[in-house]
Amino acid sequence: MKPFISGLATATQFDPVDSSEGSLDPLGVSQIAGEIATAIGSDGVRERQSNLRFLTICCVGWEVIAGFTDESEESVGGDPNATLEQCVEWIVVEALTSLSTQDKEFNLQGLPGSTKALSAIARGLHLNADRYLRTASVFGFFGVYRTLAEYLELVNTDSQSRPILCESGVRLLEAWRKECKLPGFGHDREGQGQTEYKNVVETLQKTWASGEVIANKETFKFIQKYLRHDAVCGKGEALELKRVITDHGQEDADTNRREVLSALSKSDVKTLLQSKGTSHEFQFHKIILPTASAKLKLLIEAAQHYEAFITALQGIFDDLLYALSEKPSLVEIATIAKTISELDSRVTQVPSLFQRARSALSKLDQTNLNQIEREFTDRFHEFSERHDGIQFLCRLLTHHEAFQRGKSREGKAPWIEHHGDKIAVRLRYKRTERALISGQYLRPYRMWPLYNFLESVKEIHAPKS
Repeated sequence: MKPFISGLATATQFDPVDSSEGSLDPLGVSQIAGEIATAIGSDGVRERQSNLRFLTICCVGWEVIAGFTDESEESVGGDPNATLEQCVEWIVVEALTSLSTQDKEFNLQGLPGSTKALSAIARGLHLNADRYLRTASVFGFFGVYRTLAEYLELVNTDSQSRPILCESGVRLLEAWRKECKLPGFGHDREGQGQTEYKNVVETLQKTWASGEVIANKETFKFIQKYLRHDAVCGKGEALELKRVITDHGQEDADTNRREVLSALSKSDVKTLLQSKGTSHEFQFHKIILPTASAKLKLLIEAAQHYEAFITALQGIFDDLLYALSEKPSLVEIATIAKTISELDSRVTQVPSLFQRARSALSKLDQTNLNQIEREFTDRFHEFSERHDGIQFLCRLLTHHEAFQRGKSREGKAPWIEHHGDKIAVRLRYKRTERALISGQYLRPYRMWPLYNFLESVKEIHAPKS
């Protein structure tokens, strides 16, 4: 590693100036938590998801893409990286954002890219790749909801051709057509809605050719009337959305999700989540544990014991960052260890927390997580034995450095630079206050998105005729 200058580390081979820092999950605790969350019933669910209405919007978008003519399909405005889905997103987001400038009661919250769209509209510009989300394929609404749509078998994107709606996707789209009284909206249909469909397809084609949204008044009015993300069109669509999220599949994860959704609909749980939010998922697990099925109970207990272990690790790591942040330069590990509150008593608890987590995870061999105990042991085995505070910090730093460098082919720089028996926190990871972790999970288990799904299908909005 390169030496320190004025107490701050310079860039190393693992810290190139033009690369991302790998500035999340410094101890590598997320993967196992994610596997447990998936098994509990959130397969396909992501924390950024909050509104099932986007599944309908995506299905409508895929139907529009199906009507796009092949002749001009080369690259959008000369940009080989843009996609038809992104063009649809530009149009939908600009149309809905434009509505918010006219209707103050319309709520933009939850619409990906709306902040960028507001900025563009204020400057009299239209959305394009440069004026939209930098990683639209991940953070746009297609990117956020595609995984769930695929898992729920609403759409098939495996083929090299365009996405194809599956039976459930066709049913959802048909429910939407019926609610909107647009039976002809589609690439192979006739009747009311066909004119609207052709208008949207034409807008997509012109947008694709030009590389930015070509605003069409009729298309915008259609989107603002029928594709608002803040409300479901009617009972038929709401019931179809609820059916697809609750009745899909026969796998263990599907059964667990149905059980979790049932629990989420109970009044005491609803009150808890409405008042506390994501930070109190552990309380939700605690509430449903006594009545949970045998398999779900094992998963919840695994989450609880795993969280107890990783919270202990993260708490010590965060306190180390805070203690180092108060030092102007390199400091000996032995010296900084003395400043961390109750370090020796805290590290003596870690091996027992490790063993409890390992035991709880080993009981999941009867589920589809039969390898998770081995993953846990391989990743955290160095914390299974007792050490004093200084030894523990050395092992924690070694673990952190190894995980950071394994994040990509080039590696990511550790947050704490380690030179012999001296260490220093890098500038961007300095802490001005202690990061207190108390009474909550360290990692999300996606109960909040599932709760929001149930809430979103209850918001029935009949489009005005």
